[in-house]
Amino acid sequence: MRIITLFAILLATSFSSQAECYDWPMRIVRGQLAYDADTIYIVMPGLPPEVEQMSVRVNGVDAPEIKGKCDDEKYQAKKGRAFVQDLLAGAGQVRFCNPKWGKYAGRVLADVKIDGADLAEILIKRGFGRAYHGERREGWCLGKQGARHN
Repeated sequence: MRIITLFAILLATSFSSQAECYDWPMRIVRGQLAYDADTIYIVMPGLPPEVEQMSVRVNGVDAPEIKGKCDDEKYQAKKGRAFVQDLLAGAGQVRFCNPKWGKYAGRVLADVKIDGADLAEILIKRGFGRAYHGERREGWCLGKQGARHN
């Protein structure tokens, strides 16, 4: 419990109220820099080793889930992850801006900039996600197994 409290204090004080960006190092998990198109693996410097490995959820976008509800959602999620993986691997700079706590422990919500371009906007324009601002999420499957929702 003390580690969680310390973690919360450190994280809260590491984010200022101004729009700041951070160059947090990314980490590789099972050969990937991203879990899916809207979740990136990072290391949060300055935190204890037990809690420094985190994920950043990309603010402003919802993407299909790797463990989706239908085969097509899972397929689209893997395509989106591969797209983001290529963007991250080829990027000169990846910045995490305006970070705040996400809904789930161990995950931060942030605007992600890849070489100055907004990742959420890229994902939406390329069809790998849809705009999302905290409202109830729509599903990615319709009726039959494998039918795409968007």
